[in-house]
Amino acid sequence: MIAVNDNQPNFTTNDLKTDEGPWQKLSHRDWLGRPRQANALLNKQQMPTTKRKALTVKTPGYNVYQFKQNNQQVYLYNRSHLIGYQLTGLNNDARNLVTGTHAMNAIHEEDNQASMETYENQIATYLRQSSKHYVRYQVTPLYRNVERVPRGIEMAGQSIGDDVIKFHVYIFNSQPGWQINYYTGTALQQNEEK
Repeated sequence: MIAVNDNQPNFTTNDLKTDEGPWQKLSHRDWLGRPRQANALLNKQQMPTTKRKALTVKTPGYNVYQFKQNNQQVYLYNRSHLIGYQLTGLNNDARNLVTGTHAMNAIHEEDNQASMETYENQIATYLRQSSKHYVRYQVTPLYRNVERVPRGIEMAGQSIGDDVIKFHVYIFNSQPGWQINYYTGTALQQNEEK
């Protein structure tokens, strides 16, 4: 993960208005079926109260690979929500799901690197504290040319009326020990010497 723009979101005053209440907007997928930018004004009332159902969408470049990490079988790829399920309850929408590595998408304590879930959890904790809390949120998958799998995700968040939530980061879509072909989504596990 690296900071973008000194970790400062670049939302305008207009972007931070709350008078229309919470909302979320997903861009149409491009000609390769790849999701593009997702935007939201998040609030507690959007958060789901039911358990997430299994994902059925096949994201561009998705392939199944497993590996062992901390004595557990882990999938190399997740179908990563741009706007996390815990924030709005949006689940099986192809405009909101990309092929993301475990390291980019999920919490992983073994190396202290922030993931998408790190930031989603911070936002969810903040939103649960008060129904008056709002967070402006933007998530953009970044692709190179016609690659199906994004090279990374740019995330920006800003709580409205305070700076409790304030970040602008780029999270690499990579996995230690794996070589990824971003065009096809195929991957090779590199030999580990122990």
